[in-house]
Formats: sequence, C-alpha cells, structure tokens
Amino acid sequence: MTQLSDIVNRRAQKNLLQAVGYDSRRLAVETWPLLDEFHQAQCGIVDLTRRFKNAAHSFGRSKFRDMNPEQAEIPFSIEGAVTISGADETVRLTISLTRSEYQQVIEAHAKRLEDYENSFGNLLMGDKNLSPYWDQNPDWTFGDCLSAYLLDKANEQNPNPTRKETT
Repeated sequence: MTQLSDIVNRRAQKNLLQAVGYDSRRLAVETWPLLDEFHQAQCGIVDLTRRFKNAAHSFGRSKFRDMNPEQAEIPFSIEGAVTISGADETVRLTISLTRSEYQQVIEAHAKRLEDYENSFGNLLMGDKNLSPYWDQNPDWTFGDCLSAYLLDKANEQNPNPTRKETT
C-alpha cells in the first residue's frame, strides 16, 4: 500500500468508526497538508475526496464481511458506506445508520434515479430528433446536427417572405 493510500485509509477508518462519519471534501482539505510534495503532485483535492469516498465503501464492505463470517445468504446487496445529504455530504458506514437516516438515503437515491431517468429521456429524444441529420451526415457533431435542426425549425415557423410560391 502506498503512503497516500495508507493515510487515506487510516483517516477514513478513524472517522468512520465515529458514528458521525465525515464530509469527504472537508477531510480531503484537512489531509492535504499532511501529504508530501510528491503525493500532493499526484492528486488534487477532488481526487483526494474521491479516494476518501472509495475508502469508505471498501471499509464498509469489510465490516459487512466481519458481521457475516459464515457467508449467510442475504436477499439484497448494499453499499458498505453511503453519503447522507444535508448541510454537508456526510459519508457514513451503512451499518451505523438509524432508520430515518436510511430512509433519507433511499429518498436521495430515488431523486437521483428520477433525475437520471429524465436526463436519459432527454438524450433519447435528442437522438430521435437529430437522427435524420446524423443519418445524412455521419461525421457531424451533436452541435452541427442541433444547428441544422434549429435552422429547419426556424424556417418552418418563419417562412422566408421573399420566397415566391410556384403554381
């Protein structure tokens, strides 16, 4: 294990074992000065924040394994650690959550899923509307197709008054 991984894992575990958990970004900012120049150059605060979240998930999974040494079958799979939204983004071991906190995590996941479904629906609608342009011009970018689409829509709504109809 590298020095960076060791620091991240030790600090994550120490904070996770306290029932309050931790804000990954805050912990990354607090940890930054403890790193030597090499490790500071290796990762920034964003990467360090991600490392703290990953360390929490790993540690949480190991706590689940410790609780289930006989490998009893559980009818569900759950993350070892979760983020509880609030004033800050607190990472907590799943096994330390109260029912209301667990419900809060479920609600946050449902909201993210709804947002994802809306985003996915918009992507599909964009593909449907821009497909005729991409079919004719496979090398075009999304922006090229969108510009052509918008131009066609503008021409449909505001036909050129100088164009003469042929009869």
